[in-house]
Amino acid sequence: MNWWTQQKLKSRIAQIRLNTVKQIAKKGGQEAVECLAMMVTDPDLEVRRAVVQSLSGSQDKQGQATLLIALRDSDRDLRLRAAKALEAAGWKPSNDEQSVWRAVAYGEFLRAADFGTFAVEPLITELQDPHSPHRLDAIHSLGRMGDSRAIKPLLAAVSDRDPNIRLAAIDALNGVGEPDVVTSLINALKDPSKNVRAVAAAALGSAGDATAVEPLLAVLPDEDWAVRKAAGDALARLRDKRAVEPIIALMNDPDQDVRETAVNALGEIRDRSAVQCLVNALVDPQMSVRTLAASALRKVDAKWEHLDQALLAIPRLKIALRSNDYWVRQSATEVLGKLEKSQATAPQWDETDTNTTAVRVRQQVALGVLVKAISDHDPVLRLAASEALGRSADRRMIPPLVSALADPKPWVRHAAAVALNKLNWTPADDSEQALHRTALRTPSYAA
Repeated sequence: MNWWTQQKLKSRIAQIRLNTVKQIAKKGGQEAVECLAMMVTDPDLEVRRAVVQSLSGSQDKQGQATLLIALRDSDRDLRLRAAKALEAAGWKPSNDEQSVWRAVAYGEFLRAADFGTFAVEPLITELQDPHSPHRLDAIHSLGRMGDSRAIKPLLAAVSDRDPNIRLAAIDALNGVGEPDVVTSLINALKDPSKNVRAVAAAALGSAGDATAVEPLLAVLPDEDWAVRKAAGDALARLRDKRAVEPIIALMNDPDQDVRETAVNALGEIRDRSAVQCLVNALVDPQMSVRTLAASALRKVDAKWEHLDQALLAIPRLKIALRSNDYWVRQSATEVLGKLEKSQATAPQWDETDTNTTAVRVRQQVALGVLVKAISDHDPVLRLAASEALGRSADRRMIPPLVSALADPKPWVRHAAAVALNKLNWTPADDSEQALHRTALRTPSYAA
């Protein structure tokens, strides 16, 4: 390469350098490859593109080494051109680092992450490029890798102008419990995007930092159901008793998913002050809420039906017996029966004890509700009431059960007859004895 050519390659005018590169490329040969190699890092993009185009398909080792440098270029289009130029010569990556740069050049960021730590810096570079169309893919890849070098750029992305970037960055930080991350996630609970607030709440639950409890309580009344649900789920994971009363307030939420979350959270926190609320949830209009409430009560106390707090739910259970939903009425009957049975087997206390007297009053209320249910228009509810009264061990329940021996449904009559046996009832005359004997026969449930 003569002196004049060298001077033109060093020119401050990009067009002169570009024309010189094209002239050298036309000549070909080893000297041309050496000259082009020097220009692969030229500050002008068009010059670098000309170098890559000139070396496309080159079998020369120095030429391929030059293209490998271009594979790391800051311009994504040039990186793609370099990857295609290398593959035109049959090149294959020889190590994980080269595999990463090839994957990044083709925009295959999740694949790049599979090659380990070599991918972190290229992915961070892609994330920090505000004009990159692949920033979301870079965030997802960095989140999957879990490398500590990604935390700082991901934290910066939490404040990005694009809500989708903010959301993805928060999701990528899910499970990271470092103080700076927790602080950033707490701030994100005030984000104008409801989706960002919801993901931030979920991430705080995974972080496991108790400093997030109060901020999460503050978003429990959020206008968006998904945010309320995410905050409730997070508080369930933190299991802080400060959350009990605010979560109880969610039990009347109009959204079924939020009520499910509230019930589950109370079960995880396991505070007895929530028992009455959970018993009320046993007659929720949604079966999923009722099922979760039963599980939550067992977590709070395996013998919850013996607690005074459970008896405080009797008024709500009585109201549920008038529900238009058969399954709600059925559930109310079963719960009342369980409460009645638990009190029937309880120790006999001093009648002058005010607390014990209150318990007895509530027990009688429960029995009165069951007596009314035995005359309900729904035969399955009458069946459940008959079975519950049989478990009461209270002989005052005999008259309504005797009346049930004449129920139009054979399986209700059968349940009443079995209940009377449990109460050691003796028929008053031949007529009652005949009714009882007939009802005891195993009925056909097709009837």
